[in-house]
Amino acid sequence: MHFLIAFFILLSFSYSKPKIPRDFQWKNRILILDNYRNDSLWSDETLAVEIQNRKLIIFHFVDGKLINTNFQEEIDSFKFLEKLKYKPDSKSAWALLGLDGGVKNSGYEFPLPEEIFKLIDSMPMRQSEIRTSGK
Repeated sequence: MHFLIAFFILLSFSYSKPKIPRDFQWKNRILILDNYRNDSLWSDETLAVEIQNRKLIIFHFVDGKLINTNFQEEIDSFKFLEKLKYKPDSKSAWALLGLDGGVKNSGYEFPLPEEIFKLIDSMPMRQSEIRTSGK
């Protein structure tokens, strides 16, 4: 009997709900890309340190499906995609969420890594991180 109780307790701990943007608040910045067919710039191994230093997690969707990310757990794709705003003549969009969970910037043209890094580095929280850690 005790074995069954322990088993169900362990099972309940091993199941975690899919992550939503709010779960990353004060831990990570988030870049959401939707309907860009080529994200090879963001997948470039040489950017890994820059991405990690900025606490950036990238979610790349195509047609509502997550196709690439640097995050290992399950997410609620709908909750991420609802952060995006689309122009009537554009099916592609991106959004950058800050540590506070708010949309810091968004757009329609594919965001280049240098532009996003520059934007992040100009944020007050990032400036504080740079001063504190020297990165």
